[in-house]
Amino acid sequence: MFEDMNDNTMNRPYRKYIQRIEEMERMLRVLSKELESVQYMPLYKNRVDDFLEHDTELSLDPLEDELRGIYDRFIRFQSNNEVITAELNAAVEELHVVWASLAGGMVGDSGLEAPLLDSGEGRSYAKLHGMQFSNIAGVIDLREQETFARTVFRATRGTAFTHFTEITEDDPRNQAEQKSVFVIYFQGDAATSAMAAKLTRICKAMGVRLYDWPVSTAEGTARSRALESTIADKTAALQGFDRIMRDEARILLQPIRMGGNSRIEEWKLFCIKEKSIYATLNLFEGVTTLRADCWYPAEDEDAIRHVLAHASFGGSARASAMLVTDAAYTGKAPPTFIKRNAFTDAFQELVETYGVPHYKEFNPGVFTIVTFPFMFGVMYGDVAHGAMLLSVAIYALLNADRSGSTATVPCTRGCPMLGICSLVWGFSLSMLASCIMTSYLSALVSLETLAMKTLNTSVQAPAMR
Repeated sequence: MFEDMNDNTMNRPYRKYIQRIEEMERMLRVLSKELESVQYMPLYKNRVDDFLEHDTELSLDPLEDELRGIYDRFIRFQSNNEVITAELNAAVEELHVVWASLAGGMVGDSGLEAPLLDSGEGRSYAKLHGMQFSNIAGVIDLREQETFARTVFRATRGTAFTHFTEITEDDPRNQAEQKSVFVIYFQGDAATSAMAAKLTRICKAMGVRLYDWPVSTAEGTARSRALESTIADKTAALQGFDRIMRDEARILLQPIRMGGNSRIEEWKLFCIKEKSIYATLNLFEGVTTLRADCWYPAEDEDAIRHVLAHASFGGSARASAMLVTDAAYTGKAPPTFIKRNAFTDAFQELVETYGVPHYKEFNPGVFTIVTFPFMFGVMYGDVAHGAMLLSVAIYALLNADRSGSTATVPCTRGCPMLGICSLVWGFSLSMLASCIMTSYLSALVSLETLAMKTLNTSVQAPAMR
């Protein structure tokens, strides 16, 4: 445990390194969230021992450059994917508008569909007498269809006609949300009339996408073919994007070595290690020669000196370190250090929720290993629940050891004891209850027999006289 030598000056010379590592951790979180959608490849993690054996294979600067390049590619791919998806959705909606116009026969055309009142000069009777009709078309959510129809009716005072065509579910290109195509017919020019401006404002207020309504069957057919080609191109682009994302995800999820973590998990562990190192170096004082006060167990002094000597002379580092003991230190009280293992860790955590014993005080965690399962069995004594708890604990332990995960081992080490105590107390309480019930029933039968004998004696007594 290191003491902060810069507590008064708040000098943190390595804060820039910590900021760089925090930025790397942010990028790793974004990449991890993107990789959650890749379900076909497993993620290997929590293999800390293997990482510590090969932690010298990674370096901060090259890893930062590589990670930033991958992150920039992911962000660029994601942005392009969003743009292509939006364009694809717009093309699908416009195609449904065109299909609705062609299916309903609601487009103007020559021949049999030509207007009956025609001036013979290329202009219809309606246009000559100021009876021109226009339309506004688009796609709206099916849940807002009734609200939209009522709003248009009230805003136009019933002078506009709205027609809806639901997008059927059997269409393979239909989107996830149920939508419908609408077309509003009103009198006036679509470009200059006040009615058109009012209807356009209503559509924008309700978040409706507007599309051009075909003016003829030929135009509708041509637009339908062009939109189908656009949809095919956008779909192919999205499939290509998905393949690229899968290739990038495969690189990040595959183990960096046999029996090791996935590449992205290896980078996460490296960031955690480097950040803790620089956070510890911020506690040191000095410029060229760093110094800090620390507490360590007396029995580990030889091991610490051996590690420092190996790092100074046996390794490839250009710096040296030494440990100078100060037995006459009379400053702060020494901190409490309690050794733990995978079995005692859960019980020690339970004790420390109430308080940490002072230096050289007795640790109640030793008694808690025995008393807590005992009291748990007394309160939770049940054969069925104890058997289930024991089964779940054994299953969790086997899976944790098999996958190399150490995150849940400290908690599950003590669970078998809880299950065993519950089973023992369940059997004990069951036997005690059976004995009590047997004794109670026996006493009840004895009292009933005695009462019957007394009654018979009292009934037969007058006859004996």
